[in-house]
Formats: sequence, structure tokens, C-alpha cells
Amino acid sequence: MQELLLLGVPSSEIAFQRIDAIDSLKATWAEWAKYDEVDQLYFFSHGYAESAEVYLGSGDFWKSASKLNWSSTSKSWLGTNPISSTVNTLGQAAYFFGCNTANGTFAQNFANTQGVKTYAQPGFTNFSKSTLVLSPINEFGTDLGIYLMTFSWKVIEKKLHINTNGIGIEFIPK
Repeated sequence: MQELLLLGVPSSEIAFQRIDAIDSLKATWAEWAKYDEVDQLYFFSHGYAESAEVYLGSGDFWKSASKLNWSSTSKSWLGTNPISSTVNTLGQAAYFFGCNTANGTFAQNFANTQGVKTYAQPGFTNFSKSTLVLSPINEFGTDLGIYLMTFSWKVIEKKLHINTNGIGIEFIPK
């Protein structure tokens, strides 16, 4: 949230929600569906090729999630991505930071049903105490200085490397 505030996003336009299980995902999504406009969605969770996963699984939630009211106008701050300073024209979009969420049908299906550009991860994501090296954090830590790291597996080089764009693969609604 601090990154968004530093970009000039008014705190009144930020909805930050911890989602622990399917029931809280359903309740939170129902609240988000009532918003007049949703500009961007950042979803940090576990994941695999067919779903972004909350604790104990998301079931079929994503297949029937109500469509959010994605905004059609750009805000003055919109387009500067807090995850990556190299991105400057993304506009309205959903971002999923769960491992492998780009590798199956999940991300494209979400883009299609929500009618919004969607980004998902082709490899692994983790949080670290370092921006360059995977460095574990305390499970219940509340320290500042925690960074999202995204990795992709390069078969040719057979090594883990940082995904430098930080946002993953783009899926356009069809």
C-alpha cells in the first residue's frame, strides 16, 4: 500500500484486504463488485496453472466470480505500476502474483470473463528480504522492507532467474 501512496494514489481509492480462505474471498469479491469503479487489482496468493489459490483452495470460484466494474477512464496516477517502474501504460488491469498462474487456462479465462487485461506469472513468486536474492522472511514478521520476487525457469540455462518486468505474461480479453 505504501508504494501506491508514494505514487500519489489517494488512500480513499485503495482497498486493501487480507483474504484467508474461500469464504473471505467470496465475501470480499461481493464487496468489490459493488464498487462504482475498479482500476487495478493486485492479487497475491498461491497459484497453479488453473487457479489463484487461497488457503484450503479456491474451488470453482474464479469460474463464477461476478464481473467487477472495471473503470473506463484513466486516473492521473494510473499507468505507473508499483511492482515495476518500467511499466508506464498498463491502465486498467488485474495482476495475479501466484506461482504458475499463466501456464494454463486460468489467466485467459479471467481476462475473458472480466473483460480486463490480466497479467499472471509463468514461474514462481516469493517474498524476500532482498531485492536480488531469495532471502526468507519470518513467518509472522511485520518488518518493512519485504519485496516481491518473481522467477521463471529457463530450460536452456537450467537456472532460476528474476523475471525483470515483475508483472508476468499479459492476457488480453477475447
